[in-house]
Amino acid sequence: MRISFPCAGICTTSNLQDRIDTYKKDSISVSCNDQANKLPELKKTAPWFKSVYSQVLQDVLKRLDKGFQSFFQRTKQGDVPGFVKFKKKGQWNSITYPQCKKHSSDIITAPKIGDIKMHCHRPIGESAKVKTLTITKDADKWFACFSVELALDIEPKQDVSSAIGIDLGLNDFVYDSDKESKPAPRCLRRREKQLKRLQRMLCRAKKRTPKYYKLLKAVQKCHYRIKCARNDFLHKEAGQAS
Repeated sequence: MRISFPCAGICTTSNLQDRIDTYKKDSISVSCNDQANKLPELKKTAPWFKSVYSQVLQDVLKRLDKGFQSFFQRTKQGDVPGFVKFKKKGQWNSITYPQCKKHSSDIITAPKIGDIKMHCHRPIGESAKVKTLTITKDADKWFACFSVELALDIEPKQDVSSAIGIDLGLNDFVYDSDKESKPAPRCLRRREKQLKRLQRMLCRAKKRTPKYYKLLKAVQKCHYRIKCARNDFLHKEAGQAS
């Protein structure tokens, strides 16, 4: 995975530059299929791309094409969209396998990577058909997200006789029609001093040095803890409400 992520970012950068150069030179828009057909030649000139599964590289091109389609669609609507941007080192944090088979509850097999131990926090039913696998890196944590195909279950009718109205705010996270309230979590405020100190140190550090990447990792961890605290609060409140 440590090889696949940088290669995916390099593939995006090279193909984005190819689209820009081709349009400036010949006024021709390069399609996703055209770039996918060039992948075998790209692997010959840059052998390190052979270490990445072919469908992962194809998914990278689909993401790039989706960005261009969104750009042109917003342009037709009269908006002022931002052009597709190049990604810096470390900004590419996910790869997708369009076809994946889940072998067991604690091990997944990713082509060109091998067997990966996994802690499955949510069981996947036997009737579920696994479609895609997305491996994501968040701070120093790795996550595997499966998209599955399941039979649609019709939910039972809800009893609306006990329904209440709620209002979301800043001081109170929720205030309902029964005059009950829940204070908003101050996850960012609790870590504001630590985050401010780390970001100041990151700005002063010389870029592309071991110290810079160490501080960058510390900032990512801080943001990750804030996000986890918020999600934990939301899940607990939703569980109590149900």
